[in-house]
Amino acid sequence: MTLHDRLCHAAGGCILLGMLVTARLLQPSEFGFGTHEALGLPPCSAITWFGVPCPTCGMTTSWSYLLRGDLFMSLRCNPGGTCLALVAMVTAVWSLSIAALGNYRALLSIRVASLLAILIASITVVHWLGKIF
Repeated sequence: MTLHDRLCHAAGGCILLGMLVTARLLQPSEFGFGTHEALGLPPCSAITWFGVPCPTCGMTTSWSYLLRGDLFMSLRCNPGGTCLALVAMVTAVWSLSIAALGNYRALLSIRVASLLAILIASITVVHWLGKIF
């Protein structure tokens, strides 16, 4: 494995780790969404413009609750966010171990990773449809 490959894995792992640490440091919103506003980001445009949440509403809050050990609240806010945070945790450890050891081992095949992405997106959309109807 080249130095460039190892640095790319290290950067990816550090970015994910940074996202996870940030989510842990944020105080989750009691409304189940809006935690991202503590980062200086604007409120959800879908809620502002149309009065309904977008499919990703509650993702940051979900990550924040999960990283505080509250799985129930994490799933309640956005189950797709919970799944995504779990994938981020595994991927961060995997990427950083590749960078440290210089030994690449595929975590998942492209097909399985694609199916996982479709599953998380489907969970997110189904949860969102449940919120708006």
